[in-house]
Amino acid sequence: MTSNSNPFRQEAIDAKKNQALSDILVVRPVSFLVVTIIIFGVLCALVCILCLGTYSKRVSVSGYLRPIGGFLKVYPPQSGVLTARLAADGSQVATGQLLFHFTSERRFRNQQNLQLAVSEQAAMRVKLLQREKLATLDLERQTNANLRQKIRQLELQKTMIESQIEGQRGSLQIAEENLKRYQGLLEQHYVSRELLQQKLLEVFNHKDKLRVLDRQVIEISQALADTVSEIRSLALRTTSQVSQLDRGLSNAAQELLESDGKTEFSIAAPQAGILNNITVELGQQVDTSKAIANLIPEGSKLIAELFATGRSIGLVRERDQVMLRMHAFPYQKFGHVAARIVTISSIPSPVSDLSLPFKPTIGGAVISDEPVYRITAELSRETLSGEKQDYRLKPGLLFDAEIFQEERRLWEWVLAPLKGLRTNVTKE
Repeated sequence: MTSNSNPFRQEAIDAKKNQALSDILVVRPVSFLVVTIIIFGVLCALVCILCLGTYSKRVSVSGYLRPIGGFLKVYPPQSGVLTARLAADGSQVATGQLLFHFTSERRFRNQQNLQLAVSEQAAMRVKLLQREKLATLDLERQTNANLRQKIRQLELQKTMIESQIEGQRGSLQIAEENLKRYQGLLEQHYVSRELLQQKLLEVFNHKDKLRVLDRQVIEISQALADTVSEIRSLALRTTSQVSQLDRGLSNAAQELLESDGKTEFSIAAPQAGILNNITVELGQQVDTSKAIANLIPEGSKLIAELFATGRSIGLVRERDQVMLRMHAFPYQKFGHVAARIVTISSIPSPVSDLSLPFKPTIGGAVISDEPVYRITAELSRETLSGEKQDYRLKPGLLFDAEIFQEERRLWEWVLAPLKGLRTNVTKE
């Protein structure tokens, strides 16, 4: 049997022969598989973040809290020295409640108080005018009483004369009847004509006396009318004199009050609210150009007022969300205060014209000469929660703020430069 008749292939025979080197066996460690899975998971997470994650462009600004109605600044009406503080800083005050008491004294070279001398003169004037008024009223009462007494006497005389007139009319009637009887007797030749003439003379005498009495009644009536008119004119004249004296008293009393007010004066609360930021101490001199306190109206809500420059205002819109970090309350412990933009000023103003209680910043840099836009935002809450209690936000608190603007997916932010480049190329 030849070698060609061998039933096994030559390769199988060679494989059974002894070899110097063995076959290579590749063994993959378990750590390689774990690392591969982790890398794959991280890549999937990054892809998910790029596709689903979002990022909002933000602007960092600063601002402070103030009431919606603003502060009521309390100014002294004149120069003076504070002698009493009648309300504490941060206290609730009612309308008309006294807040401060001042004194303002000026003296002559001889150290005499000028305002006190003016007050004494005004007080003396008031007393003199009061005495003159009393004397005028007393004179009016006395004159009125005399005139009324005169009226009573005239009325009595008129009554007596009217009685005499009635008697005289009776006598005249009797005389006329006698005259008629004597005329009849004369016709019968029982009496002489001289006797008839005597009776006629008696009738004329009675008529003369009656006319005299009537004239006296008329004179008395005229005197009564004149007296009544004099009483009325006296009342009007006295009223006019008293009115002039009252005006003089009013002016003198006003001068006295103004003089006393210039010597000592008080300031009352114009409306109910919370008094704060008192800047004057006892014994300190004040003037009318500087506010001595602020008054927050009762029931006023707080708003956030922010300031942004023209470089950062471009994409800021109303209803944008704002997150506030209060300087007085560390955000790591108390968190942020959410707010939403309500208004944005259309015209910028220089920082020096705003009279702000702080220096506004943008991105951490202080704004000095650049004009700023005023932005107001509505707070979502006015309290901060602490570990043991809640703290109410107060007007004037300073804060840093982040204004959230356009929100996009992360992949959109990554591809934004390419989109911008494509747009520019298309335009060209």
